[in-house]
Amino acid sequence: MFYDTGRCLGSMATPNKLRERTLDPLWHILLHEKGGYKEVDIPGNGRKLLVTLSEHYSEEYHWRYIGHRSPPSESLWRWIEGTEHTKYWLSSPRALRAPSYWPEEVEVMFGVHVPEPWELANAVPFCFPYKRENPEWYGHDVSTLISFCCGLTIWEISKICGINERAVLSHMQSGAKKLMSIPRFKLWAMNLDWSGITNIALQGESREMRSRFMKDIQNNPLGLKKRDVDKAMQSIVFKYGVESSMTPKRIEHRPIHKHVIICEPR
Repeated sequence: MFYDTGRCLGSMATPNKLRERTLDPLWHILLHEKGGYKEVDIPGNGRKLLVTLSEHYSEEYHWRYIGHRSPPSESLWRWIEGTEHTKYWLSSPRALRAPSYWPEEVEVMFGVHVPEPWELANAVPFCFPYKRENPEWYGHDVSTLISFCCGLTIWEISKICGINERAVLSHMQSGAKKLMSIPRFKLWAMNLDWSGITNIALQGESREMRSRFMKDIQNNPLGLKKRDVDKAMQSIVFKYGVESSMTPKRIEHRPIHKHVIICEPR
């Protein structure tokens, strides 16, 4: 699909351009930069394409992703060659490698349930159920947050978007706040271990449906259906299990997508 460059996709997501709402948040930020082409062709969500581009410009092969990759289009090559900051970032060791920490003013927005940038970069938005119209995570603020998690510095984001660094941090704070307002994301961030918990959710539903819900929430809360989470939160027992300290934490990291593309910090 073709996307304009040199402007914010957020302002382009009119009813007849809903495809912009499903594009990788990292591309949402990168396409702010003007390059050699006004319009570029990006197949799918485009994150795998960035792996190919980074390997080309850095001449290093850090990733072990063996799935299908679409080759970059001619328009994409020309656009990148005309960029300054995107091209430099793709050639740097920071490309597609998560930072090891959050800026302090952003970290506090998550409260006590702070995910690692690496976890967030490999989970949002790809673990959410696909929704073409108005996905909960959509927006320039979340895109800014995710782009930082993918290795762009605050300075680089400011230069690509043409804003100051204080504005970038403000967008990241807004993105964290938005994500924490989504019940599925909050459950994911809490990283609870439901493996030993009985079927306490969806009271009134069949045993099979309740068992499936508990299995899904253990696998990855981000993949839950919104209506099921809303109904589960109506259960006093389930809500207590979430909000109290009685439910144990997972030992391992938060669930992420099966295709890990963003590398861990060095």
